[in-house]
Amino acid sequence: MNIKGFIFLILIFLSSASLSAQVVVFPHIFYPQEFSSDAVFMNDVHSWMSIRHVINQDEIPDFGHDWETGVNISIFSSPWLAVRGMSNETFHFKAAPQPEAEWIFNPQSIISDLRLMIALNIDPVLLSAGFQHDCKHDVDHSVIRQVIHDSLFLLIRPADDITLIRTDLFSFDVNTALEGGVNLPPVFQEAAPHPDIGHGSFFLRLKGYTNTDPGIAVVLDGSASITKRKEETNVEGIEPWGFDFSAEAGFALIGSAGEIIFSLGSERLTDTWVDFDEAPVQIHYITLEFSA
Repeated sequence: MNIKGFIFLILIFLSSASLSAQVVVFPHIFYPQEFSSDAVFMNDVHSWMSIRHVINQDEIPDFGHDWETGVNISIFSSPWLAVRGMSNETFHFKAAPQPEAEWIFNPQSIISDLRLMIALNIDPVLLSAGFQHDCKHDVDHSVIRQVIHDSLFLLIRPADDITLIRTDLFSFDVNTALEGGVNLPPVFQEAAPHPDIGHGSFFLRLKGYTNTDPGIAVVLDGSASITKRKEETNVEGIEPWGFDFSAEAGFALIGSAGEIIFSLGSERLTDTWVDFDEAPVQIHYITLEFSA
């Protein structure tokens, strides 16, 4: 990509931070950190888009579809240090009113996840830290909770995938990560108190794939997170220690230019950031994702 393309992507990344917003707990991303043999600036970009269709909409009417687009930009890269910026935008559609079909797109909000990340390659592990800003922009004028969510996080994981099986035709890899985060006072604008204090998370990815181009892969992703929350907020019914988890399994077509993934998943959320009276929800879904 030329310099004009990088400048355009950075402008998109920075402009998202200035909007009036509502906060959400955004799913954590098992993002890559790429290092280069020489010190370079603006040398790489990774982008993706996906659509998630919630299967059990009748049980959780606040969830119908998510249309997601994102970009992960390499700002600086060297053999031991990498600096990246990420912008992820999710267009959230709640379930359609009955008796409409469940594939109707009923817009509710736009969710932004903005991150600035610094990674150290201290082989055999990778140490990453960064700043994260999550926010939710109202679309249908039904917003109830309006808060801002800013945090600092620290993550450690193996520097490379761990190969469990490798043959001429097939390989099977695993990678895992531990992350801890603490919430900050709102950085970009004033906001009402929110219950989250901090979290600890565990991530696991298993991937079996053919050693061909194009290739076929089976991908298993899992995560679990414990969130500490304070009680002096106006949110009722929320768990002081929230245990959230997700599991996803799918098939991927892998080529030199990118991947296409189809997967089935399930996710438990102890706080949906929708109402002042919260209870855990279980979301079952199918996802189609394109990445390059």
